[in-house]
Amino acid sequence: MTGKALSLFLFFFLVAVRAHADPLPKKLAELAAKQESRTRQEGSRAHARKLSRLVGKKPEPVISLRNTWTDEVLVVPARKGYRVDPATWSRFLRCHHTNQARPMEARLVQVLIGAALAFQKSRVDIVSGYRAPKYNLTLRKKGHEVARNSQHVEGNAVDFRVPGVTTRALHRFVRAQRLGGVGIYRESAFVHADTGPIRSWAGR
Repeated sequence: MTGKALSLFLFFFLVAVRAHADPLPKKLAELAAKQESRTRQEGSRAHARKLSRLVGKKPEPVISLRNTWTDEVLVVPARKGYRVDPATWSRFLRCHHTNQARPMEARLVQVLIGAALAFQKSRVDIVSGYRAPKYNLTLRKKGHEVARNSQHVEGNAVDFRVPGVTTRALHRFVRAQRLGGVGIYRESAFVHADTGPIRSWAGR
């Protein structure tokens, strides 16, 4: 076989080998493309199903708890039994005078949410939460109506008002909860609620 004939033979041999070898990678590529397309379609269908569950539904109503000293707002779902993260709750009700926080009674948030729901309001203004002992003593020295062993110092009390609701109506609501102590302060327009012994009083 001459050199030219050998070269032609090798050329056609390589063409034949390539013709038989190419289909396999091509088929694998086609399968991979089909699988990728199927995955995208399934993802699109899952996304569409998720959207269909959300579209047309009203968002869950919320209540804004506003700390009147720090102007911070804690937004909670407008439903009974909701539990606020303990660390968040304690930080939110920290002493505004010293910036100190301590564990706050979890049941207090239920009073606030319950009051907003009862009067169909979306905001509650918090006048006082935790009071550091130093700050409580300062208030007493200045002649404020502050108990020596205040439940605020123990993290068991909150003073609040609900915009658009009379102090008397709010006082009746809190007393009906029979959670603990309840105080009404008409001039200052807020109600005190704590988880101590059940008792009631009126302040300025």
